[in-house]
Amino acid sequence: MKDFPALLILTDREHLVAHRFNGSGDLELIASLEPMEGNERIGDLVTDQAESFPTDDPGTPGYESMPLRDELEIRSLRQVAGKIEEILEREAPASWGFAAGRELNEAILELLPGEVCETLSLNLQVDLTHAPSAEVRERFSDALQGSDETP
Repeated sequence: MKDFPALLILTDREHLVAHRFNGSGDLELIASLEPMEGNERIGDLVTDQAESFPTDDPGTPGYESMPLRDELEIRSLRQVAGKIEEILEREAPASWGFAAGRELNEAILELLPGEVCETLSLNLQVDLTHAPSAEVRERFSDALQGSDETP
């Protein structure tokens, strides 16, 4: 039987939160991050005045290009992965759990070094960032119990 992870990290495109269990078994918030690229509009990041970026097409602002969106997405993912590494290095848990929506989950885990992923004991592909502590604990407990079942 697997042990419950000592640390839980939850993220979505705009927030990252990390919890550990305190002495009474409740979740304690130990870190929180709101990546800038996840919260700001592209126009706010690349111009100093609304829609002042030059363009030849009057219907589309110049900053709405696909490569810029992709670059901002990559920066945001790297920022989240870096924060996860920082938290895990500081806390040094024997094991940790991670929860993020499917697409985001896979993208972030690909950016983490192998030694960090080796201590990942539970990975949920669901967004629990804004869920109450009781629901977070329950979802991870259910996943832990499900991992013990043999097919």
